[in-house]
Amino acid sequence: MNSITTSDFEAAQAHAIQQARQIISDHQKRLDRLAVSHEAIHRQLKAFRRRQDFIEGDTEHKTALAFCRLNGVPASLAFVRRLDRRASKICKRLKIQTGKQPDIQSRC
Repeated sequence: MNSITTSDFEAAQAHAIQQARQIISDHQKRLDRLAVSHEAIHRQLKAFRRRQDFIEGDTEHKTALAFCRLNGVPASLAFVRRLDRRASKICKRLKIQTGKQPDIQSRC
């Protein structure tokens, strides 16, 4: 009959503790990498939201305003309104349907 000696038991216990430490260390490294990735994704999402807010503005003339902002055209609200009216006239003359379109997000 094989009996486990105290030294064998202590060696096995030390080995198990070392394995547990390694597993915890590896797990912590994975958590750290995930935290860094999460932060990067969060910063990118905030940047996208800021850009979307900048592009869309808070007016009834979002398309004209977005075009001006994306193309670096200084656009006061009065200018955007005039631009929007002119675009509407051109569309009517060319028989292109215009009107308010639902936001993409509201269609999802």
